[in-house]
Amino acid sequence: MLNAVAADAGEQAAGASVVRISYSNTDGTFPPPDNDFSDIPGSEYNASASPDSMLLAFVSERQGIPQLYVRRLNVSPLRGYASPVTGYDRPCNVESPTWSPDGRYLFWVANCEGNFEIYRATLEFYHIDDLFAGVNLNNVRNLSNNAANDRFARISPTAGRLPSPATVMGTGKSM
Repeated sequence: MLNAVAADAGEQAAGASVVRISYSNTDGTFPPPDNDFSDIPGSEYNASASPDSMLLAFVSERQGIPQLYVRRLNVSPLRGYASPVTGYDRPCNVESPTWSPDGRYLFWVANCEGNFEIYRATLEFYHIDDLFAGVNLNNVRNLSNNAANDRFARISPTAGRLPSPATVMGTGKSM
């Protein structure tokens, strides 16, 4: 996580602040010992902050196969623990978690049976405090369910409140 100075001028610039929120590797080495990350090596990727910036959904391979995780996003100093929210029991490609604008739903893409599909689930919190967010995914639904590869799903920030085509075209009038 970079502050505005680091994002604009680089991590070494005066006034830059960088907080590492995950650990990824490609060589099987373990994370540094002074961290709150998993003690199991594995790549972590496709992070997505919740609309209120309190939670982070991401994909981690720390269990050997990709799973979705959610963690509290407390920084300065970074604290908290990540918990898996999917329980895939076979290798699946999991990617692109994204939140609905109201934070009630999580969307992601997975390929477990030969093609990528878009999924949505309701988030149910069974525990939340400063260090941990216990989350279950309920009402998991395959939104695409077809033979094509459906990838890189993202949710519109207006979430269904799209203007009419005439308004988009600049007339200001509805059709």
